Amino acid sequence: MANILRKSWKDPKKREKKSVLTWQQQKEKKVELKQHSNNRKQIIEERKKKKREYVQKIKDLKEKKKN
Repeated sequence: MANILRKSWKDPKKREKKSVLTWQQQKEKKVELKQHSNNRKQIIEERKKKKREYVQKIKDLKEKKKN
């Protein structure tokens, strides 16, 4: 049985071909992932900024109430 498996592995027709990306496709994929990552960072920064502004507003309102 092991002998049959060994032969089928050696036969290129029987072996499944793996999808291999060319160096250009790999580069494009890397750039795409980096772009996505940068977009995420930008979204997170915007959320933080909005939250800071909101917190500052609340602090100002509390201060006005005290006075």
